[in-house]
Amino acid sequence: MMNEKSPSEGLSHLTEFMLENPEMGGMMQEIGAKVIRRGCFSLFKEAFTAAIIATRRQKKAVLTATLELSLSSLLMSLGVDPEGGARICERISETYKPSQAKSNLKLVIFTASSSLCSYYLKKCCRVDCSEVERLRYGQLLERLVMGRPLHLVRHERTHKGSTKEAYLPFPEGRATLGIYYKMCGRDDDALRFFKSLLRRPINIPHSFGNTLDRIYYLQLTWIFAAMRDFNNWVSAMYQVAFLNDKIGDTNSPMLFYDECGILCTIDGTVHCWRRDMPFTVIFCEECFPRLKDGSLSVDICDSTHELMAIPARPQSVKERSIEHQDMMYVCGEWMTCSDWKLSLKEKYGLEEE
Repeated sequence: MMNEKSPSEGLSHLTEFMLENPEMGGMMQEIGAKVIRRGCFSLFKEAFTAAIIATRRQKKAVLTATLELSLSSLLMSLGVDPEGGARICERISETYKPSQAKSNLKLVIFTASSSLCSYYLKKCCRVDCSEVERLRYGQLLERLVMGRPLHLVRHERTHKGSTKEAYLPFPEGRATLGIYYKMCGRDDDALRFFKSLLRRPINIPHSFGNTLDRIYYLQLTWIFAAMRDFNNWVSAMYQVAFLNDKIGDTNSPMLFYDECGILCTIDGTVHCWRRDMPFTVIFCEECFPRLKDGSLSVDICDSTHELMAIPARPQSVKERSIEHQDMMYVCGEWMTCSDWKLSLKEKYGLEEE
């Protein structure tokens, strides 16, 4: 049914669906694993390609870029074709300039840059990566994180140290640079960089609004994962889960098991901290043993990746009595959010900033 041609435009029904719903990149985390496991990868790739060709002919830049980004997400899902996905992201970065970065197009460039950060870092972390390759990918990573385009054309050259906001990756993408610095033995540079990422979310007043609070706690989870600060990572993850329950809206960030694509919650899952990215890879109770015995059919993790499992929340943390509504659960103890942030400032030398 999906690959049947529509009598109107000669496009498949799946291609027409993609043209009507171009923002599928966010769905790839949910459906990517299912598409691959059910043998539909080629069908989806062809449908995306046809949709992109159609929008290019119609000279719809934003729609084309959005579809390209969605295709790159599918290619990078579960390590199917990360090189192909990265090439698309690079093309997006080279094609759509900062002067064009408005509304949805700006979001596309942000997301493409973030995906490239993960890809470049993963290339740096390869065991067989030569020093020349590692340096090249590291330099590309630095350019992205510092907000500079990968390849400058003459009329857009910038002064050294200046940035183009449109190229800045999301915070979780930027955190990859700190991991790269640590991998290269540049611990002082890594700490200095991580501190620069911590300043904004830590200095935001508590109760800025549940939705905004959730955004900043999410940023902290990414940074703490990259820093391998396990205790504060778990505390921030618990707080995000609490705010999701408290807000109770349909736009709450959703997590899916990376192997099977099933919707999951924070409790009873295994989060694998990847040494080559600041994100976590999530497994259900059935998929995780397959990771351990090497029988997973997709490239999610390898033997060099370390595991940081998030313990299921204690009942008191799940239920949150009235006196604990504005508190954090840290290392088995309750503390106010302001005290927690103060402890972070003291730990990382941010108390005077």
